Amino acid sequence: MPRIAALPLYMSCLALLALLAGCGTTSSSDSGTRPDHAEAQSSKNPMRYVTYSRFPNEEREAAVDQMLAKDAEGFWRDAAAQAMQIDDWPMIRLLCAKATSRSEAQALPWLARSWSMPSVTVADEDRPERGAIASLANQKPKAVLEAMVFGPSAYEQPRTQVAAWTVLMRVELEQSLRQRLHKTKPHGDDLLITLLKRAEPAVDVLPADRVAVGRLIRLGLDAGPEQWADWSGWRRAHQDDGPATLALRHLPALLHRDASRDGWSRDRWRKHIADRLKGRQHASRGQRPQEDAVVTTRPERFSDHVDRLGIADLLVLDAMLDAMADPRVCVALFEQAEADKADASTEHGGAMGWDEAGRLVYMGFDPLLRRHDQAYIASNACILAVYRGLAHVHFHCQGYENDNWAGPGKGDLDFANSHHANGMVLTFVDAKTLNIDAYFPGGMIVDLGCITR
Repeated sequence: MPRIAALPLYMSCLALLALLAGCGTTSSSDSGTRPDHAEAQSSKNPMRYVTYSRFPNEEREAAVDQMLAKDAEGFWRDAAAQAMQIDDWPMIRLLCAKATSRSEAQALPWLARSWSMPSVTVADEDRPERGAIASLANQKPKAVLEAMVFGPSAYEQPRTQVAAWTVLMRVELEQSLRQRLHKTKPHGDDLLITLLKRAEPAVDVLPADRVAVGRLIRLGLDAGPEQWADWSGWRRAHQDDGPATLALRHLPALLHRDASRDGWSRDRWRKHIADRLKGRQHASRGQRPQEDAVVTTRPERFSDHVDRLGIADLLVLDAMLDAMADPRVCVALFEQAEADKADASTEHGGAMGWDEAGRLVYMGFDPLLRRHDQAYIASNACILAVYRGLAHVHFHCQGYENDNWAGPGKGDLDFANSHHANGMVLTFVDAKTLNIDAYFPGGMIVDLGCITR
């Protein structure tokens, strides 16, 4: 994707992307890991009592009281900076109570950043951060969050602004936020509002969490107003034709589309993809369940999901099929598959995208860490390439006859959901054949058939 953003915006994107660095390079089970008890005990940082849940509760509360008495402003600043590490409910409730009882408005940035982390156990309307914000600001939480996002205000720190936006996307109607974006003029160098205003007419699905905002910023490094206008025009032309699925993950494929097909209807695109899939060899996950009782089968044919696929999804599938038909790409994929087969310390993977000449290419990336032969942990460099490219790619190539495990597993589908990414998984069927499955957020899987060498 060519870099066409103006220099001031480009530098602002770099700065905010650095603030959001690490916005999801590993699975959720790997993020926010705690030090062991010995490390926590040996630390001289008193915030360890806040971020490490194994200390007795009375010790933790005493430490919080001591830090607040010494430097309340510094404590809340540190709490905001470490909000992702403060993730046990006893401490979150304690801090909310302290902020409220002491009427410390400087706690508001931490409260927003803490609330931005979703919970599967506490509903948004029951979050203690919500009540604390309302009490401290003497306003409805929505008004405080909107001030943080749309400012200018005292809360206009970029990470707090992003956090408040993600909460609003959960607790408010998206349409009302779109209307607010229409009315808001960016002030100064307000990067987030500038990019959200560009994205609003271009996508059906606005970025709703920190990872998606990171992707928006990555696109902001590359795309200027003209490119966003082109994407917006494409959306307007197709918005009444099928499911409204257009999201940030589709935009690189739209950038590299064949513009002569812009007049195609969704029905024509569906027939085009169905025709390309006819007669292909497929490998279905779980064909031999007797080999492993935990293998899970899922619908994986184009016909299983076609009613849910929007035109942008069909363009992505078309680009994936183009990659499978490119001899240079296929050579690179088989080389990586062989490397994956030979390496028992990790799965291998990378990103499918385009080079500067607009040609499809596969880019392999070393894993962030090596866990075992059934996992690929994507590095930050890989994630950034996925943001600019077509799809995240990984391999199920532990052996040549691995077709029982063709297609994405639960962790792969979770990755697609958490990173809002298109995915491709390649599986050895035999020594000369790789099966390729596409998968999207929401659990849709499309078996694209096989390539041979």
